[in-house]
Amino acid sequence: MTSFDPLAFRNHFPAFAAMRDEGRDFHYLDSGASTLVAAPVIAAMADHDTRLRANVHRSVHYWAEQATQAFEAARDTLAAYFGTPRAEIVLTSGTTQALNIIAYGLSDGLQTGDEVLVAADNHHANIVSWQIHAAAKGATITPIALTPLGQIDEDALAAQLTDKVRIVALSHISNVTGWEVDLNKIGSMIRAKAPNAAIIVDGAQSACHWPLFETALPDLPIDFYACSAHKMFGPTGVGMFWGRSDLMENMPPLLGGGEMITNVSFDGTGFAQPPTRFEAGTPPITQAIGFGAAVGFLTGLDHRAIRAHEVTLAATLAATLAAQPPLDTTILGGADFSRDRAPLVSFAITGCHPHDICQLADRSGVAMRGGHHCAQPLMGHFGLLASTRASIAGYNTPDDMDAAINAIKDAINLLKGT
Repeated sequence: MTSFDPLAFRNHFPAFAAMRDEGRDFHYLDSGASTLVAAPVIAAMADHDTRLRANVHRSVHYWAEQATQAFEAARDTLAAYFGTPRAEIVLTSGTTQALNIIAYGLSDGLQTGDEVLVAADNHHANIVSWQIHAAAKGATITPIALTPLGQIDEDALAAQLTDKVRIVALSHISNVTGWEVDLNKIGSMIRAKAPNAAIIVDGAQSACHWPLFETALPDLPIDFYACSAHKMFGPTGVGMFWGRSDLMENMPPLLGGGEMITNVSFDGTGFAQPPTRFEAGTPPITQAIGFGAAVGFLTGLDHRAIRAHEVTLAATLAATLAAQPPLDTTILGGADFSRDRAPLVSFAITGCHPHDICQLADRSGVAMRGGHHCAQPLMGHFGLLASTRASIAGYNTPDDMDAAINAIKDAINLLKGT
């Protein structure tokens, strides 16, 4: 197995040096919300805004043409990373906008009696978008049941798949439990039993380690995949979706404005071909260039070594918390991180509100997230309103786990008065 040095990996992230200069303890365990930004990303964005600050696809002066080339080079980098044609990569403000564009476009073909199946472990963006757009067409929105551990119940899904199903919305990796959906297996089942269904995947938690899946997006039995740069060591404000050309060509745009048209008159407007059709207005140019730099950075990493390191840390944290009976701790999804699972440790402790745990842990420099994680149906599945989540990345170390465990114990002692 290739060795991995998290301390050397930290050198790619200026945040660690900045916190050290400020004399602050810094145990960042909130990468599931947003990863830290890699130095090459910051450099690429600064270079663009310093030297080539211009709009894209419009003017023909030097700076505008250079900006356009850099912007479209980012699309090329994304296409290469995911193994797709460049014309099937649509740049967005993030996963949420991407999923809403997809939901609006596909709902145009829905009618009363059609069914939309939505996995109950989805982020709200892959639930609410279907409730807004598909339900307006009279389609029925039905949740896909989960097992006690929070994984998709494959038997229940198989029973739900019929010719009436037009959409299946999945989360590739749960942002609460870290459980991964086998897209080949689940997608093939859907294709066989509901051949008219389009399969939409929220890839926000999986895109950072896409090389681990050893496949190109078009080779999977899915139709759309969305993700965000800020969970891939990149900037906020930019994301993308991939979609099959034959489906995108029949989708109307969600947003209207500049660039996404072929002609405009009061007699009617013609829409451009994808991906331009779905990129109305001035795009997040600087962020997109940063997105391309982030993916370029990701391409050069040893993802297997990083994932092995991350999962070891997650397993240690989960096992340590679960082994403390006085804490009365629930690890959402269970404490087993041996297979098919990302390093997200979500837990609930009886009598201690997650927000209180996070605020008290912050005093020790431990950054975690407390709340429902935009996954209220999944929280309900576990009989909870909220949980605390420690999400781990390659720059985390055993010292971070020790700091988190000590901070959690100290918070509990204070909250319970023990």
